[in-house]
Amino acid sequence: MGKKVLVDDTDERIQYNGIGWKPLFSPFGDTTNEYNQTLHYSRNPGSTMTYTFNGTRITVLGTFVSPLTLPASTYSIDEGTPSFINSTGDMPHFGSTTKWPLAHVPFYTSPILPHGQHTLHVSVDVAVNQTYFFDYLIIEVDDDAANMGAVAVDDRDPAVVYTGLWDHSTPWLLEYDTTSSRANVGQNLTASYSFIGSAIAVYGTIQGDYGPLPIMSCTLDPSREPASSDAQVFTRTDVFSVSGSVTQHKHHRLCLFEDLQDIPGKNRGEHEIVLSSLPEALSPWRFDNFVYLPVGSTLRFNSSASNPVVTGNSMEVTFGPLTTNSTHQPQSEKTNTPSIIAGVVVGIAIIALLGTIVLWCRWKKRRVLTHGKGNGKLNGLGHYAPYVIHYVPQ
Repeated sequence: MGKKVLVDDTDERIQYNGIGWKPLFSPFGDTTNEYNQTLHYSRNPGSTMTYTFNGTRITVLGTFVSPLTLPASTYSIDEGTPSFINSTGDMPHFGSTTKWPLAHVPFYTSPILPHGQHTLHVSVDVAVNQTYFFDYLIIEVDDDAANMGAVAVDDRDPAVVYTGLWDHSTPWLLEYDTTSSRANVGQNLTASYSFIGSAIAVYGTIQGDYGPLPIMSCTLDPSREPASSDAQVFTRTDVFSVSGSVTQHKHHRLCLFEDLQDIPGKNRGEHEIVLSSLPEALSPWRFDNFVYLPVGSTLRFNSSASNPVVTGNSMEVTFGPLTTNSTHQPQSEKTNTPSIIAGVVVGIAIIALLGTIVLWCRWKKRRVLTHGKGNGKLNGLGHYAPYVIHYVPQ
């Protein structure tokens, strides 16, 4: 059975051509939860992207910011006939109640390809004031090629073992592989999965009023031995919680385990993860998928806690509180401390300059009214219109 691997937009094997491509880190905050919190975007017609891979199918996914027009682009495999965005019909129908922007939108899916090496070519042809946001690739590969990227495991994968009455019947729009499994409140539910890897993340959908109580837990390598056993030292547990009422957040990282240690008596990299619903949870949550890194992979999950993207509160790592970016405007890239300091210094200088100007204007006004020709005018001094700053990605 083949696997699906995820290749992030920051992967060095992706070739960006043209002057238009620029990276963004956590561009829309917790509104969209792009894969690994990153995007590449272009506003320049003629920008292109190529990626060479071994696999039998490839899907290009990105973020869609407006329902009015698709970001014009074409896609081809091995220099074949180009296809327009959504020519394969993978993009779902967006209703009048859809909230924008939307992430994890499939722009293009290739036909089934013969086994072997292939090259994807993407050409951007956006109109004025349009932006093309690229997020990541999904590639269907043979088992022996899974080290190409992070391996995604859908909630419907037969290797995921469920106990209890999970609700598999009502997935939501644009969840991974169009499915999810709902954990209703007051249920004793678990979902377990065994894998061979060096790190693993769990993604899901949260929505509702969760109050101050935890929602679910993730346990890595649970021991079946007595509590005094040495095997207990390899067991790690995260408890996910988020305070108060939460609007819908899909592709939300519920827990993350990295730098996994080999377990005595098991094969190298062999691990088990168990998700458990908690009886005190006040609202349901949804399990969407696992993503794990193969043994020996040089990839890393983006686990920065300095940006506003919510990854929850953990027993091992405490992240920031849940926030909502209501403007839906792309934020800047990773926080740069020297830049912040420089910005503060410049801000103080500007305030001082403005204060000097105000004092001078007052002095000038008094001088004109006292020494002028008696007409009471301010010699051309008028009112300043408000200066509005519009964010434009550079």
